[in-house]
Amino acid sequence: MRQSKLRLTFGGRFTFLLTALFIVLALFPLLEYQASVHALLRTFFSILLLSAIQATSGRRWTLAVGVLVIGPAIVVHWICYALHHPALVVADGFLASAVFILTMGTILSAIFREKQVTFETIAGALCVYLLLGLTWAFFYGLIELADPESFQPYKYDDDALEFFLGDPAFSRLVYYSFCTLTTLGLGDISPVKGVARTLSYMEAVVGQFYMAVLVARLVGLHIAHSGKNDRLTI
Repeated sequence: MRQSKLRLTFGGRFTFLLTALFIVLALFPLLEYQASVHALLRTFFSILLLSAIQATSGRRWTLAVGVLVIGPAIVVHWICYALHHPALVVADGFLASAVFILTMGTILSAIFREKQVTFETIAGALCVYLLLGLTWAFFYGLIELADPESFQPYKYDDDALEFFLGDPAFSRLVYYSFCTLTTLGLGDISPVKGVARTLSYMEAVVGQFYMAVLVARLVGLHIAHSGKNDRLTI
């Protein structure tokens, strides 16, 4: 009974999500060089959102919540692409952030319920780390839309009503987010206003705590499982 439950919880869904994340993150920088990447990025972003439904399917209630949140996110995502309305751009950003937060919570819950380190455990942990950086990038985008020039030197196209996935400038916020998450701190983009600064140091703190707690958890699971196998061998 226990083994079947684990198979339901870790059935390859995190690997699929991780693959979608890598593809989306690889496509963001290409916006600056090729406008045709726009439609391709939106397509893979939709696949990313769909894979988030799979990632939240470990329990019935998380699957139900996932469908209720992710379904509207995908619909708004493509309506925004078709209608180019500023309110839809903001809704797109909020819904995408909500999807990422829900997915991270579901994956972390599954990881901390697990009793053994597997490939899917590691894939899930990587998914959360990449989702942290992407979520904060959307936060920064929402801040920039509400209060332009919160980051310097940085400027988005005021006429770009597909900001998050249509404006090449957003890819620079994705870059800034991961530099902050990893505390790389190259300094070529800097937060210059209060909310932007606060979110920036919060991301750096969360990134460091996540790595410390995650590594401790995975190492603890590995040692516990190895010790159990040693006792069985003896």
